[in-house]
Amino acid sequence: MNVNLRKFILLFTACLFACPFVRSAEQDNWYIAWEASVPSSSGVAYHVDSTTGVGQIYVVTYKQNGEIEVFDLNGTLARKISNPTQAPIWYPRDLVLDGNGSIYIGEGAAVSCLSNDGAFKWRKGRNASSTMSGSQGEADGEFNNAFGLTIGQDGNLYVADYHNHRVQVLDKNGSFIRKFGENGSAPGQLEYPYDIACLPDGRIVVGDESYLHYFQPDGTFLKRENQGRYYVSVGPDGTLFSNRRLCPQK
Repeated sequence: MNVNLRKFILLFTACLFACPFVRSAEQDNWYIAWEASVPSSSGVAYHVDSTTGVGQIYVVTYKQNGEIEVFDLNGTLARKISNPTQAPIWYPRDLVLDGNGSIYIGEGAAVSCLSNDGAFKWRKGRNASSTMSGSQGEADGEFNNAFGLTIGQDGNLYVADYHNHRVQVLDKNGSFIRKFGENGSAPGQLEYPYDIACLPDGRIVVGDESYLHYFQPDGTFLKRENQGRYYVSVGPDGTLFSNRRLCPQK
């Protein structure tokens, strides 16, 4: 979900209130409930605290030492999760939270996990460690720009591995489970996957430079569509949002 914050505030406003917004003409009733300036924002995630029931928006910035800002739904900056000195976040592209509030971050050559208060938990990738993001790789559990992230219905972490033209699946401890997709333009192949989302029925949707690709969680290819691409997100009613248009769930 790597787009600027303004676009995603519109998206989340629509998602949270289940409004069927589709921008097709200037007279459409679009509005901004609030707007915040987050320079270099690259990833946005919505999370509801399972204990309090309070929903918040998490934004990560694309910098060498990335930072996470957490907003209440009225636009108030609730807190910042500063870059841990013992585990700096390196050029983060995206983030996603699981039901327990753990934060998973896609970096250039690694995937990291923080607790909700920002404490370092783990980092996976070639030569990755608590203090270094490592180097780009193509073996299982290695990454060459981890762009988009999502949590599947199976509780696993799905990663759009951009320059490796594939999706990798990790468990919540960061252990490699499986991968699917390969470079190419044929059905079932991927070309620079930007983003990834999980539909309510468990299907995985991957947006690359040309298509939206639909897979079963085990990597079985189902179909592809060229009505949307790049960045994808799913509303609470299963509506699929893509970079340039609203795609009804099928």
